[in-house]
Amino acid sequence: MRCRSADADAVSALSSDPQGSATITLYGFGTIFPEGRGEAKDLRAQWALEETGLPYRVHALDHTGGELDAGRWLGGVERRLEDREWIACADFTAADIMMAGVLRTIRKTDLMKPFPKLRAYYERCFARPAWHRALALYAERLRVSVDDIR
Repeated sequence: MRCRSADADAVSALSSDPQGSATITLYGFGTIFPEGRGEAKDLRAQWALEETGLPYRVHALDHTGGELDAGRWLGGVERRLEDREWIACADFTAADIMMAGVLRTIRKTDLMKPFPKLRAYYERCFARPAWHRALALYAERLRVSVDDIR
């Protein structure tokens, strides 16, 4: 079965709470530095949720807080990847692009090291030809080397 943007079961399964609710939890900023207001990824994710009409709640995090337990969160993603190649369904979707974007922010740390399925997922995402094309075009637009932003 192909994943559709209105496939609430596939999307909700990613962020369902432990009680089995089909409500998606969006982790977003509660406070953020002034220049970041209106620029953060959580705004785009909330927009996408509003577009789909899927039920969701926002869990606000302080920008400097460290409230999110990275090991627990990454462990949850690792479990999600236990028997699948991609996050939301059998196909590569926008959910994978969003997740890969988050994982890219920690690529220079050792946070993914304990999670082999997550590391393999990260490598699959960034091995895609469209990513290489987008990165090259982005580097060209910024007049920098691809290696400088890889």
